[in-house]
Amino acid sequence: GYLGGQIGRMCTFVMNLKQDVISYFKTHYYDKFHKILSKYSTQKNYVLPWTDSKQIICIHVRLDDVSNRNDYDGTKASKIINEIINSDKIENINKYDKKKNLNTQVPISPKVLDNMISMLVKKYPDKEIHIVKKGNFCNKYSDICSKYKLTIHENSEDYDLWLLIHSEILVLSKSYFSNMAGMLHKGRQV
Repeated sequence: GYLGGQIGRMCTFVMNLKQDVISYFKTHYYDKFHKILSKYSTQKNYVLPWTDSKQIICIHVRLDDVSNRNDYDGTKASKIINEIINSDKIENINKYDKKKNLNTQVPISPKVLDNMISMLVKKYPDKEIHIVKKGNFCNKYSDICSKYKLTIHENSEDYDLWLLIHSEILVLSKSYFSNMAGMLHKGRQV
């Protein structure tokens, strides 16, 4: 087994390769995965709901089975994980306290989502913002989407992943699904 569970696996991977996971993936697997995705999307007759991906911002909102969890600031957990990696000693994973330093899937809070969209609207007034979601919105999320006249998508996971990776700007949620979209993203900014 791996020391430190999921976090220990990722830290060990990064320490052994001396490279971050995303850079490694982009160098060794990105093109291979996109060939597979291209073939799959053609077989499924996927069509983008927009004409120009360069004009699209996609925001992933993770709800579903984690909708009852509260959002959190992951800065402290990230700092500790970076320290473990930079120490080059996986034994230091024992210093990581999961209860004190959350690092789990949660939905973005309505307040954080509203602030994020407000910033994006100001910074990119010519772009369309699309929400790709999984799970039911409470009124606060629906009100935000109405306020900014956002397009909402909730389809099969395969199609939704395809939408996320074909945006120009992608905003990730605290979600493994969202992380995969970030790794496969074809646009210019995650």
